[in-house]
Formats: sequence, structure tokens, C-alpha cells
Amino acid sequence: MKRILFDNILSYKKTTSVFSFNFTKNHLINKYFTEETGEANTKNFRLYILNENKKRISAWNDIPLHPNSKDNSIVTFINEISKGTNAKMEMSKDEEHHPIKQDLKNGDLRFIKHGNLRYNYGYIPQTWEDPNEEQPYTKLLGDGDPVDVVEIGTDPLSLGEVIEMKVLGVLALIDEGETDWKIIGINTNDPNASNINDINDVDKEIIDDIKEWYQIYKVCEGKEENSYGLNGECKNRDFAKEIIDHTHHTWINKIK
Repeated sequence: MKRILFDNILSYKKTTSVFSFNFTKNHLINKYFTEETGEANTKNFRLYILNENKKRISAWNDIPLHPNSKDNSIVTFINEISKGTNAKMEMSKDEEHHPIKQDLKNGDLRFIKHGNLRYNYGYIPQTWEDPNEEQPYTKLLGDGDPVDVVEIGTDPLSLGEVIEMKVLGVLALIDEGETDWKIIGINTNDPNASNINDINDVDKEIIDDIKEWYQIYKVCEGKEENSYGLNGECKNRDFAKEIIDHTHHTWINKIK
């Protein structure tokens, strides 16, 4: 296998094939693997999550919300965009097994024009912000996606990496009139995780940086600034857990 670097996304590529298969064991939640198909930086690229038997599973529905049922402050986080990159990778809601792919805009591969992300970004499986239901506290409809996460750990995570994450807080981003919750969390294996248990333990500079980024990052695309509900306050861990629980129940109703 030949190791290659493409636009800050690390992969493993067979030199004799247009397909790329990465069966690297995830070092944080050891039961999951990833499989890549298609060429990187193309519309055909897909990253699938595999179970212990190396069978494709749904990256939305088959991975539990809580890796440890005894601690609901720890959730599963699946990384879509690695810290330091700007390719707009996202889980496909409409394809079988819900692989991660690069988003398209006007038929072209999408990159975040505002710049490289300063934090890892992804989602919590088995959650859903119902686009037909007013979200609690904002009284605006959900955006139809799983709950987003900004993971503030020290190291970049790999594309599709599945980790255990400590929930710290939440922002109520309002994006084009829809509620787009942003959970803030930290990798449980991060060297700083033992000292960070709630949003008050996070440096205010980090919270302000996250708030500013998601408020203005679409302006360079010709769009208006986003805004925030809850008076722009970053709510604490217990509030964030309430939002996660609510969106988990709406996901349960969705798949019934």
C-alpha cells in the first residue's frame, strides 16, 4: 500500500487501482474500520464505516449515541472535517450506509472559502434535527441533519474517525432561518480532557473564536452572517445533553 497526502486528507491508495481501501483500525473506539472508494478530490470518493467484521454499516444509524451506557455525558463523535483542512466533507443522508463524501455546490466540489477549520468538525450519530419541528428554545425548525460537533482537542482527527467525546456545551446557531445546534466537546483521549468537564473549563477565547467562525464563514460566499439563539450564550454541559437527548428521540421517531 502506498501512503499519499491529498489536500490534507490522509489515505492509503493501491497504485494499480482507482479504488482506495483503508482498513486501519481506529485507535480510540477499536471496533470500527473505514473503507474508501473512488479517487480523493473527486465526486466519486466515499468513505464507509465498517464494523468488527469489516462489513459496511450505517454511519448514522448503526453506531450508538453513547459508547458507554453508564455515562451519558460521553457520546460518540464521527469526524467529517479534520482540523486544519477546508474540504467540505459530510455524511450522505441519502445513500446506503450513509458514507462520508465531499459536498457539491453548483455541481463542483465544495471547499470552505473562509479558510481551514481550527477545530475538528463532525456529528453525533443517532441524532436528527427534525426540519418539520420547532427546536426547543429557538422555536425555529431544525436543519434536517444529525447534530453537529466542534471538537476542540489538540490533535487533528482522521476523516471518518470514530471517537468517544466528552460533551461540554452547545451553541444555538441560526443558519438561514434554521436551527443548527453546535455541540462543543473534547476527545476523551486528549491530554487536556481530564481537566475539562464543562463549558466553564474552556477558555473564553476558544468559545469566542468558534462563535465568530460560524457566524461569518459564509459571508465570503456572498451570504448574510449567521446569528445565534439564546442571546448568543454558549450553554453548559447539562443543557447540551438535553439537546442531544431531544434530537436522539426525534431520530428514533424518524426511523420507526
